Amino acid sequence: MTGVRVIVDDREVIEGLRRLRARVGDLLRAHDPRFDAQRAPDGTSWVPLNPRYAARKAKRRPRAGILELDGHLRRLA
Repeated sequence: MTGVRVIVDDREVIEGLRRLRARVGDLLRAHDPRFDAQRAPDGTSWVPLNPRYAARKAKRRPRAGILELDGHLRRLA
């Protein structure tokens, strides 16, 4: 009976993932203060909510920021 043996050298992939993980940490450290200040990466303020939507949102979550409602977007970062 014949067989096939496959050897995978994943050292480069593992190293790439390690570097990516380090960069994600840097991104989060830069992202969180901007999110709290409701500012874009270029420093501009986020566009205010449409007044009708803002009124509906205020009933559901009175203190939620512009890009915050259930916290999903913040947790993605």
